[in-house]
Amino acid sequence: MRTINKIILTFFALIVVLTSLFLFFTKNVDAVVRVKGYYRKDGTYVAPHYRSDPDGKFYNNWSTKGNVNPFTGKKGTKTSPDYNGTGAVLYYGSEDSAPSTNCGANQYYSYTLSECRCNYGYVRDDSNQCINEIEYKRAQCVNQLGINAEYDSIYYTCKCKNGYINDNLSCISLDDYCKNKYGRDKAYYNSSEKTCKYCSGDFIVDEIADKCVCPNGYYFNAIYNQCLLNITCGENQFLGTDNKCYCKIGYELNLLGNECVKPAPCIDMINGYLGSDGKCYCNDNFIWDGVNSRCINQPDNTDSHGRGQWVYTNIKNTEILESYVTANKAVNLRDDPSLNAKIIGQLKKNIKYQVLDLTNKKWVKIKYSTSKDGWVLKRLINIY
Repeated sequence: MRTINKIILTFFALIVVLTSLFLFFTKNVDAVVRVKGYYRKDGTYVAPHYRSDPDGKFYNNWSTKGNVNPFTGKKGTKTSPDYNGTGAVLYYGSEDSAPSTNCGANQYYSYTLSECRCNYGYVRDDSNQCINEIEYKRAQCVNQLGINAEYDSIYYTCKCKNGYINDNLSCISLDDYCKNKYGRDKAYYNSSEKTCKYCSGDFIVDEIADKCVCPNGYYFNAIYNQCLLNITCGENQFLGTDNKCYCKIGYELNLLGNECVKPAPCIDMINGYLGSDGKCYCNDNFIWDGVNSRCINQPDNTDSHGRGQWVYTNIKNTEILESYVTANKAVNLRDDPSLNAKIIGQLKKNIKYQVLDLTNKKWVKIKYSTSKDGWVLKRLINIY
């Protein structure tokens, strides 16, 4: 008998507890609706369950933060109602039970905050409209850095588009960046090396080919590695490596210095010789015969001034100085006309070098560079 009474008391106590729980939860959630099991459009089955009454109110849903599902014990987490992406709020009741809210495009009404809010991915602009957040940020970046700027949605910052760089004022092309830094016609951006290329000296930028070239009226001199002025030499002349015109071998400048002509010859070279200064000299004991233009024996009663007497001074030095040499292979350059002399350089193949002295029988003195002269063996070179 006592056992039956305990069972009856326990049953009534359980009813009281369940009633209390129901009253507690319905304080925040007005009604309960049982949902039958059904299949979704994708074929998945939803088991029968209970939900709060679809009365169009957000605050009393079990899924709302602060409420608890009395059947599952799951706490609510939502702070705003669901929406369908067009601004319309999704209600679980009839449309007549929904409050009248007209928030506009890309918005929903927040029952928690009692105001219209922008949908996810949208922000409110200065005209109080909800616009795409990425587009809004991009517009701000363009306003800040120009049309070549964009919004980085990963790092949440403004950046320049590919091929552009921020010069602390705006996004400009990499080529413009190089030109602004070094000069419009002196630099360009090399995309393969990803760096600015500077055109030194007289070189300028070829805008079409993106490379350094000589300006109009100039040509590239490989020996000096620089741009030299285009010069057209006259008849019987050649252009030297220093970009100057010289008389060909067998010619000299005339008295006016504007043409290369055949020089007055030393007729009798048996008794005379051509000096390194380009003048004719008679050997010892010979004098110049001005009538026949030759060296003749000196009469006994004629005073001799020794070897090297000047007899004809109208020949210039250009025949020697304006000759040039080339080498078919590498040839040593020495500081004196001797095989024992110090090697100070080496002639490059097929490069023209200006002749300075041809008077030595075995050696030729040449101009190796703007600051260096030297001697090479005649038999190893070509003389022009």
